[in-house]
Amino acid sequence: MDLAGLPCIAQSDDELSELSCVAGFDDDVCIAGRESTDIDCCFEDRRRAEAAKAPAKRRPSQQRLASSASRVLAFSRLTFSVADRRTRRERRLLDDVGARCDRATTTAVMGPSGSGKTTLISLLTLRAPRGRATGRVTLGGLALTQRRFRRLCFVVNQDDELWPTLTPREQLRHATQLFAAAGADIEPGRAEEIIDRLGLASCADTFVGHALVPGGLSGGQKRRLSIGVALVKQPVAAFLDEPTSGLDAAASLHTMAFVRSLAKDEHLIVVATIHQPSTKVFLDFDTLLLLSEGRVAYSGAASSAAAAFEGLGHVLPPLTNPADFLLDVVNSDFSDAGVVREILDAYAAARERRRATVDDDAHFHSGGVDAGLETAVVIEPTMGNQVVPLLRRHATLLARDLVLVGVRATCFFFGNLYFATVYIKSRERHQTQVANRVWLLIWMNAVPACLTLVIVVAINMETRMVKSEARNGMVSPAAYLLARAALQVPLVAGFCLVALGVPGFAVANFTAKDGAFFTTCAIWCAGQFCWDCYGTACAVAFDHPLLGTALYMFAWFSSFLYAGFIIPIEDVKWPLRALAYVFPMGRSIRSMIWSDFIRARYDACDNYSSSHYCYCGDDWDPAAGCDGKHVLRDIGIIYRSISARDKIAEDVAYCAGLGFLAGAYACVAFYRSTRGSAAPRPPSDAPARSRAPLAAALKHTS
Repeated sequence: MDLAGLPCIAQSDDELSELSCVAGFDDDVCIAGRESTDIDCCFEDRRRAEAAKAPAKRRPSQQRLASSASRVLAFSRLTFSVADRRTRRERRLLDDVGARCDRATTTAVMGPSGSGKTTLISLLTLRAPRGRATGRVTLGGLALTQRRFRRLCFVVNQDDELWPTLTPREQLRHATQLFAAAGADIEPGRAEEIIDRLGLASCADTFVGHALVPGGLSGGQKRRLSIGVALVKQPVAAFLDEPTSGLDAAASLHTMAFVRSLAKDEHLIVVATIHQPSTKVFLDFDTLLLLSEGRVAYSGAASSAAAAFEGLGHVLPPLTNPADFLLDVVNSDFSDAGVVREILDAYAAARERRRATVDDDAHFHSGGVDAGLETAVVIEPTMGNQVVPLLRRHATLLARDLVLVGVRATCFFFGNLYFATVYIKSRERHQTQVANRVWLLIWMNAVPACLTLVIVVAINMETRMVKSEARNGMVSPAAYLLARAALQVPLVAGFCLVALGVPGFAVANFTAKDGAFFTTCAIWCAGQFCWDCYGTACAVAFDHPLLGTALYMFAWFSSFLYAGFIIPIEDVKWPLRALAYVFPMGRSIRSMIWSDFIRARYDACDNYSSSHYCYCGDDWDPAAGCDGKHVLRDIGIIYRSISARDKIAEDVAYCAGLGFLAGAYACVAFYRSTRGSAAPRPPSDAPARSRAPLAAALKHTS
C-alpha cells in the first residue's frame, strides 16, 4: 500500500488531534479511521509499509560467512620436478614460485606456452601429475589438503564439464541438491538467483547440447554456467583454468568482467590462468603472477606491472596491449633468452633481499591460523547422503542419453533383426537348419556384445565429469557407483526385451513355452551385464577413450575366438586358454542354445537323404521325431562346449560373477582417480613451522 501521500507528519502540536492514520495494520498500531494522539503511530505505519514492499533479506549461508571473513590463499617456495626420460636428469617445471591472493580479488596467472601455468594450477588444486612437488600452500593459514579443498574450493576446468542433456536450470538444481545433501548451507533461491546474475534466463530451459544434441548453449553461456555451478557451493576460493579459451573478444571481456564482479560481491578468492588477454580483460584483474620458464617474472598489482618492467629497461610502447607486451618480453622462444633470464634473476634477487628481512611465512602466509574455517563449512559427501539425489539425476540422464540408451537400443534391435532375417529358415525345426540356428543364437549374443563398445567412450566422458564433481566436493564416488549400478540392472533388462523380443521370439521363433522365455532372457541379461561391466572397466582404466575401446575390442574378439565354436577350448595352449575362462560369451551362448533346443522337436531323419547329417542319434523314435535332448547331444559332437545337461544356473552365476569382478575393478580404478595428488611437501631448506599456533587456535574454536 502506497503511503507517500498520507498526512502522517504533524506540523504542530495542535494538529496532532486532527491527524488520522488511514492505513490499517495490526491491532497494536493505528487502525484505519482511528484518530492518533501520538505521531509515532503514523511513523510506525509508514515503516511497516515500506518494510512490506522491500524484498526480504536472505539468511546468509555459512559458506558466504566463511568467505566474507579475512581469508587468504597463499603459496610459497613451490617447486615441481619431473625426470627427463631422455637425459634421465631432473627437470624443473616450477622453481620457487610464490604469491598471495586476498579475499574479493582476482589473480591472473600469465606466461608464454611452457611457462608452468598449468602445472601451477594443478599443484594449487592438488591434481599434480607424477613428479616431486615441494612448497607450501595455505588457505586461511591452514595447509590446503584434499579434504579442505573439497570443502572450501572449486575448480572450473578449461573444458566445460557439463551434462549435455540437462538444462542450465536442471544443472543448478541438481548441484544445489547434491551440495545440500553433502552438508552445504545453501541459501534459499540460490539457483534462480544465479541464473539471473549470469544472464542465463533466456536459455535456462535449453539443453546444454553436444554433437548428438542439436542446438544447445554457446561457448560463453557454457562458461558462465560452469562458473554458476561453482557459485552454488559458494566456495572460499575458485580456480579458473583458461576461462576465456574459445571465446571471442566480446565474450571474453563480458565473462571476465562478470568474474571480477562476482569476486567482489561474493567475497571470492579467484585465481585464473589466462592466455593473451585483451587490454580491458587484463586491467580487470587485481593482481598478476607472470611466469616464464617455470620461474616468477613479476608478482604484484596488475596495474603496476608495466611500470615495474619500465624500471628494468623495458618500456611499454604507446597504444600497446600491456598483456601482449609482457608476454613478448618474457617469451624466451621469440625474445633474447639472456634478456629473459636477466628479468627472472632480477625478481629472484629482489625476493632474496626481502627474505633476508622477512621470511615467506610473514610475507605470504601472514594473518595467523584461522581455525574457524574448519568448522564454518562442513561439506562431506558420503554414500548415505548422496545416493537418492544421484539416483534422480542419473535416471534423468539415462532417459535422455542418446548413446548409452538410444543408439544402443536401436543397434541391438536392428542388428539382431538383421541376423534373424538372414537365418529366417532356421525358425522351422528341420534337420537341415540345426547348424544355422546354432549360429543365429551365437550372433544374437555376439552382436550386442560388440555394439556395447559405444559405452566405453560415453562412460569415459561421464566419469570425467563425475571425477571433477568429486574433487570439488559435490559427489561421493561410492554413491555415484552405487546409483549407477542400481539403474544398470533394469537398463539391461530393457535391452533384453529390445534385442530378443521381436527379432528373437517373433521373427526367429525362439522357444518361449514352459519358462524358456525367462531362462533365455536371464542368460542373455547375465552375459550383457558382464559386457557392460567390462565396458565400464575399460572406460575408467585409461584417460583417453581410444585406449579403452582398443582394450574392449581385444576382449570381445578373444571371447568370440575362445567361445568354443571356432576352435575347441581343449586345443588352445596355455596361457592363451585362460582367456576362455575370463570372458562370458562361451557360457552365455551355451545356455541360450540349451534353453532354445531342449523343449523343441525336430523332424525325423528318414525324411532326408543320406547326404544330410542327422542330429537324432540312434535312439530316436521315427514316429515322434527327434526331441531337443537328442539334437543337443549330437551338436555336442561338433561343438564340444554344447551339452545336453542343464547348466543355466551355473552359467548365469559365472557370467554375473565375472561382471561383478569387472565392476569391482572399475570401482577401485575410479575411486583412485578421484583422490588427486598429495599436497606439496615443505622444502628441506625451509624453517620448520611449529604446530602450536594451529593446535591453540583449534582448541580455542572448539
